[in-house]
Amino acid sequence: MVAVCMVTGEYPPMVGGIADYTAGLVAALRAQGDEVTVLTDRRAVGSARLPGACAAPGWRIRQLPALVRAVRRSAPDIVHIQYQAAAYALRGAISVLPALVRPLPTVATFHDTREPYIFPKAGRIRRWANARLACDSRTVICTNAADRETVLNYGQSRVRLIPLGNNVPRQPLSDDERRAARARLGADDGDLLVGHFGLMGATKGVEVLVQAVAMLPKARLALIGATAGDVDPQNNVAAARIRTAIATTGLDSRVRWSGPASLDDVSRLLQSCDLIALPYLDGASFRRTTLIAALANGCPTITTEPPAQSLALAAVDGLPALRHGEALWLVPPGDAAALAEAIATLGEQPARRAQLSAAAARAAAAFRWEAVAERHRALYRETIYGL
Repeated sequence: MVAVCMVTGEYPPMVGGIADYTAGLVAALRAQGDEVTVLTDRRAVGSARLPGACAAPGWRIRQLPALVRAVRRSAPDIVHIQYQAAAYALRGAISVLPALVRPLPTVATFHDTREPYIFPKAGRIRRWANARLACDSRTVICTNAADRETVLNYGQSRVRLIPLGNNVPRQPLSDDERRAARARLGADDGDLLVGHFGLMGATKGVEVLVQAVAMLPKARLALIGATAGDVDPQNNVAAARIRTAIATTGLDSRVRWSGPASLDDVSRLLQSCDLIALPYLDGASFRRTTLIAALANGCPTITTEPPAQSLALAAVDGLPALRHGEALWLVPPGDAAALAEAIATLGEQPARRAQLSAAAARAAAAFRWEAVAERHRALYRETIYGL
């Protein structure tokens, strides 16, 4: 048994991918016998859904001494920081926590390598903050090979690749339930229903998707899940732009927003769509929990090509290779016409969609929580004891 202090900027019932991911990891670690204390935003404390979280004093520089005391009070064998700059309000102070809690060993999971804002004209300090967190942690976890290369360039050599777990378990769906879910999303059996899942982030490419659907008179668009999370105000800015784009293209009658939904409900809504489109502007990557959810729910999925020479979808350290035409369908980022063509092509080929669906479900085996937790537990023992 390992005692873990899990530090995270968001946790359910807060809305966000890091919140759902951390809850899944904590549950899987506890199921395998580890003792996990969660230090998180006070908005997540006291939830009937996930009891046991403790309120962190905060993420500002002046709150660091109290945060260090809170970590030490949990008497952990290891500290694990779930890091995404936005989850800590882009402040950057969390980056020095590993140095402050020594000799306790720290592991940091970089969910992406976006730099914190910190303050106006922070310049090189922003990169320094990420590098400090990486190099002062005893080990860093990355969820994809592209981010691992970035962290290696910070100067940290102990970087391990562990995939994300699937945040949206697949639920059984009868024919009647599928019809009811489609009706809720404004679609009949004969409509081509294209779904998008996830918060309205600036890099999600939803405006491109709106443009693509506008080119397809028979297509309907379902925007599944909450539009904004609890930590990044830019989600609301992006959502406002998308609503404007929908109105400008005259798509109001063909677009349905599901609003916030339970994870079980999200699964049924995803499976009720004919296609899922995730047109990330920076290309698809294993760091995208929405992509993993679509795969795990057996959805025929159109997403965007990673940058040239990128390892973002490569078969590395147990991750499955995701190739065009196998487990998913790839189009260039930012290209509405190419996206529309892909939707039209797959919309007319139910057999091809069924092939993509089956391959997606097979690929998703790599993202089972049991396997993800086992890899974390092995890494904890290695980090603590040098095994």
